[in-house]
Amino acid sequence: MTDKFPTVTVFKAALAAPVSKPVSLVKTILIIVVSAVVPLFYAFSQGLTLEIVEQLSDPSNTDLAAEYALPLLASYLLAAVTVGPALAYTFNYWVRFGAFGPDRTGFASVGNAVSATLINMLKFFLIILLLGLVVAVAFFVMAAIGIGPGLQEVTDLSAEGDISSLTLATLLPSIIYLVIICVIYSLFSANLTRTALQSDREGLEHPHTVDFAIVLFLLYLVVFIPVTIISLLNAFTIATIINYTLGLYIGFSIAVAHGLRYRLCIPEEEEIFE
Repeated sequence: MTDKFPTVTVFKAALAAPVSKPVSLVKTILIIVVSAVVPLFYAFSQGLTLEIVEQLSDPSNTDLAAEYALPLLASYLLAAVTVGPALAYTFNYWVRFGAFGPDRTGFASVGNAVSATLINMLKFFLIILLLGLVVAVAFFVMAAIGIGPGLQEVTDLSAEGDISSLTLATLLPSIIYLVIICVIYSLFSANLTRTALQSDREGLEHPHTVDFAIVLFLLYLVVFIPVTIISLLNAFTIATIINYTLGLYIGFSIAVAHGLRYRLCIPEEEEIFE
């Protein structure tokens, strides 16, 4: 087992890995795009355009929220059924890519692939719920001690459509949220890796939790920095597009980082850093 974790090297390798295999990258993107067709089609058919979604982000638009509550809920449920498995499957693929290389990404059987996909999808759902709860608590704590804006200030800035001021007001809290998310996710990351690789050789007691959290933070910054800059320019639509497109790529890179850590920590696996 490696004693010193090469944080920057893993960050660079994970960031470069998906684009190094463009065919694999395009295939996994297509899987997610196709899985999103049904919920997106339904959402647009119900009038949930990007403009409406932007208005719904304003907590003061209670009438609009009530009007679109059912279509929005149905869209989320459809996405959970279609996009959820697709995201879990592509996550498992890129974890195996990082751990075993591009030629050994397949599972022993279709049953193993389906099982790993559904199990990690459920794990991600629970992790997201936990992260949402922790971030919500952090929001109110920081507002109480004056580090971040309160709910009323966020509501007012959203109502005014002043994305630039809202981004500036929430900049420090957002960085703190990012740190919290990376640390908590890292605590469960080895368990996700184990499921993706169908391996019991890496568990929650993994010694590189903090180092891996730093890798996650660096990868998230690749999305956070440009989105923040564009949001400060009050370009909500462009920021949203970049957040989802670049965020998808970084999601693949994070999965690769899972695999790279595994390969570094299992002596039987071939070395990847010369």
